[in-house]
Amino acid sequence: MTSEQEIFSLYDSYPDSLLDICMDYLVANLNTITTLDPTSHWRKLKDDITLPANLCEKFIQTYQKKNRVNDNIANLFRDPSRTRLNCVKLRNSRITEEGLRCFMVHRPYSVELVQCKYLSQESLDIINEYSDRLVSLKFGPLIYDLSQKAQEGHLSQKGYITDAPNLRQLTIQCRRLPISPLLLVKPLKNLTHLDLSDFTSDISTGALHELKNLRSLSLHNIVYSKEIIDWITTLQSLRHLDLSQPNEILGTYNNPNKVLSSIVTSLPHLQSLDISGTNLAGSGAASVHARCDIPGLVSRVNNPLEFLGLYGTHHGACKRHDIPAKVISGDANGEQILTAAVAYMERPALLTYVLNDLYTLVRYENKAYVGRALTVVLDAMVKHVSNKDIQTSASHIVT
Repeated sequence: MTSEQEIFSLYDSYPDSLLDICMDYLVANLNTITTLDPTSHWRKLKDDITLPANLCEKFIQTYQKKNRVNDNIANLFRDPSRTRLNCVKLRNSRITEEGLRCFMVHRPYSVELVQCKYLSQESLDIINEYSDRLVSLKFGPLIYDLSQKAQEGHLSQKGYITDAPNLRQLTIQCRRLPISPLLLVKPLKNLTHLDLSDFTSDISTGALHELKNLRSLSLHNIVYSKEIIDWITTLQSLRHLDLSQPNEILGTYNNPNKVLSSIVTSLPHLQSLDISGTNLAGSGAASVHARCDIPGLVSRVNNPLEFLGLYGTHHGACKRHDIPAKVISGDANGEQILTAAVAYMERPALLTYVLNDLYTLVRYENKAYVGRALTVVLDAMVKHVSNKDIQTSASHIVT
């Protein structure tokens, strides 16, 4: 969920702390705490160096600002008696399975492996091997091919992809992955947050019915079906729901007003809803008596949503007057566009469109948003280094 506080925090500027300065120095001068093994040519910590978890995690965070983590850097953390990692966050890294094992021997609570294209299916086995304490896992996009019969048969025989008994949050982007969600969630009945965005296969909800405790569900860019909607309406504890679509055709629902009304009235605790890129906001006919210009949200007039995603909705829903939400993403004004940029930072297809709107905003319409826009743009460029569309759109804004 996006809030105004989160947006403002993006462009707050503070002097570097002493810890930040020290870490910048260590990253630029690795020989201060490490040596290069003359035989294996692996970099390792000096014998008199021991690092606690907060320093290990800060080192990795700082290193990634200017470099891509590889197996040589991962080797620094091979010995859990001298280093400690409770949280592993890697983006655009060059690590292979050997490097991943160096991190996973610490049995971390949280693991994020985003756009790590040198990892293969074997990496999932390594994660499972050390997953007894794992609470949060973010992995993807899965761009390698798991459709071969031998591999699919192996996974089907196990009955799962991820086996982490304490897992609460799971994000796996499954582009071009034709494997049943049963293999994703079968042993994960304690999940409270599930993100199956970009799952391009038809989703059968058989195994998903076991997930009784979900509070957050993201189904961005998935194929809509009545079965999925019916399942969503059973999730009584749900607080955040993302049904956003970058594809206009896939975002077209039959009886959109009825579908949205059914979802909202069935989920009493819902606080955040994203229907960007869909027709779920209806054609714009206002409900005069209820003071609501989105027919499917009439029931929330006196209990407005904390966040409502309306960017790219059919019939320009974000431009309507009476919308029962406190914070709205859209393209009607600068606030909505900046909100959208923050909300879709992990949604590359939508983010590209938002950056184009942001370019128009800061170049031709309102210079007051330049500072905030610059911070968002730089964040997008750092997080999506390999995405040419985002890099091009962002470069046009800053040049």
